[in-house]
Amino acid sequence: KVQELVKENEIIFQIDYSGLISFFSERKIVNGDGLINSFHYYNILKQGKLFNYLKELKPDYFVFYSFEKYNVNIHYEFHSFHKYRFDFNSDRILYKHPLIYGGIFRKKYGYFYLINTKNEF
Repeated sequence: KVQELVKENEIIFQIDYSGLISFFSERKIVNGDGLINSFHYYNILKQGKLFNYLKELKPDYFVFYSFEKYNVNIHYEFHSFHKYRFDFNSDRILYKHPLIYGGIFRKKYGYFYLINTKNEF
């Protein structure tokens, strides 16, 4: 679905599972968790300047998963050196898909979200 909705030249920012989504969608995903990024990005997270980085990057989309089913407002929190909170209106949801997280004994149900962030940052 991501491949269908997102053009090849558009920018997607994702916190978790960016490699997985990138592989199946055949789209370039900016990995937001900082685990395999450059030292420059690591320092941005460490200094608490993620939103400055996003203003420069100007991602077209934000991808994440959550165990919450959002109806009006979306609140996504991310912790890496600092606490970051993303707030979006639900009218920015382009796609929502059920997600099963964990194994047989730790099964949790949630949703995968594709959010339109054009003109947001």
